[in-house]
Amino acid sequence: GFDYVRLSHYPPSPAFMAAADQLGLVLLDAIPGWQFYNPEPAFRAQALTTCRDMIRRDRNHPSVFAWECSLNETDMPADLMAEFNRVVHDEFPGGWSAGWIDAGYDIYLQSRQSRLQHYLTPTRPYLVSEYGDWEYYAQNAGLAQDQWNDLKPEQRTSRQALGDGEARLLQQVTNIAEAHDDDLGLPAIGDSYWVMFDYNRGYADDLETSGVMSLERLPKLAADFFRSQRDADDGGPMVRIASHWTPQSTPTVRVFSNADEVELRLNGTLVGRHGVVRDRFSKRLAHPPFDFATGGFVAGTLQAIAYRGGREVARNTVVTPGPAAGLCVALDDAGVKPARGDLLFLRGGCSTVPATQFRPPRPACALPRRAAGRWSAPIRSTARAVSPRFWCGRLPTPATPPERELSTSRVGCALPDPVERDCENGDAVRHPQLRHGQARPRMAWRARRRLYISRLQEGRG
Repeated sequence: GFDYVRLSHYPPSPAFMAAADQLGLVLLDAIPGWQFYNPEPAFRAQALTTCRDMIRRDRNHPSVFAWECSLNETDMPADLMAEFNRVVHDEFPGGWSAGWIDAGYDIYLQSRQSRLQHYLTPTRPYLVSEYGDWEYYAQNAGLAQDQWNDLKPEQRTSRQALGDGEARLLQQVTNIAEAHDDDLGLPAIGDSYWVMFDYNRGYADDLETSGVMSLERLPKLAADFFRSQRDADDGGPMVRIASHWTPQSTPTVRVFSNADEVELRLNGTLVGRHGVVRDRFSKRLAHPPFDFATGGFVAGTLQAIAYRGGREVARNTVVTPGPAAGLCVALDDAGVKPARGDLLFLRGGCSTVPATQFRPPRPACALPRRAAGRWSAPIRSTARAVSPRFWCGRLPTPATPPERELSTSRVGCALPDPVERDCENGDAVRHPQLRHGQARPRMAWRARRRLYISRLQEGRG
């Protein structure tokens, strides 16, 4: 369900930037810096240099729509913010600067936890920098995170690990839905959920577990909620039962879908079928969840069927797990031969062979990587606790003129001159933001970027 990513406060991998260009993700690129400022001239000089270096490294990536040269959640002096803004426009004329303080930048970034206490109608283009975590974890505005004050009960927060159980994973979804629905009532061009993946932190010895996916990139129930928010005409119809269907499961079964109607059956018997029903958590959501009262747990099979225009378009089945009979695993080496000291993950599923006899298969590829002069990249990659599967493909590689090195961030086709080529009809046109070897992205990506820019321009008046 995502089409926009606010990058965290460290240099992102060039491979990620290249993948964003290929996939059509819109990026907000950010410099390092968080809750710290030093008035010494050397600190200021380094911060400005970091901003300049980031733009020079990443400005040929068409996925970047704005530059967050801002020390996040830090009380910056006005003259430093003005300098950041000047560097952005010097290094990328016509670009957009972004910062977390409503002064000195083209775009104002405000977190939901801060907005709940300090919101004023924006006077410039406005983006919700983060939502869904801190306002459900602590009562403060999120700017004193080393004090650990006013913490809420752990079962109410969005920090729920994959193994914390169904009820707490559903609570995370409820928090996300409420916060995202609230964001949709703002004059904002977009919002960013914190965070995509669980992660380890330097200032605390626990995992931060508000991720949509776990540390090892296994999806939580929240991942299916976000998938359901993309329209069926864009990402395809989907339906997903948000239940493990065990004796500990809630008897009210929640289903995520972007369809018009959903039908739920238990052991073949109809539980119910209904269309979209909105409540206080879903007044503005594109596709609210569907709830079904089963009357109580009965072991067996839950099946959800999604309909559009009265026609079935998707279905999903969940079966009550039986007693454990064995352990089946697959080594996820991302298609790269392991070396001494590597950290590798074992995925569950893939086979019914007893674990003592099982030799884990290697997927052909799982992450973009360069090999033999080409970029290997996944067309699609999923990994679930039950059955990980991998789809792999290879990007087309145009011939490289011997006198010119082409950019490895190309998408589709490439030319040695800063000329854009339409890969379908062969027409070549000038494009001021393209550099050597970088081709125009897909039409869907261009339309999405125009939408973001038009929203920014409307916000500026």
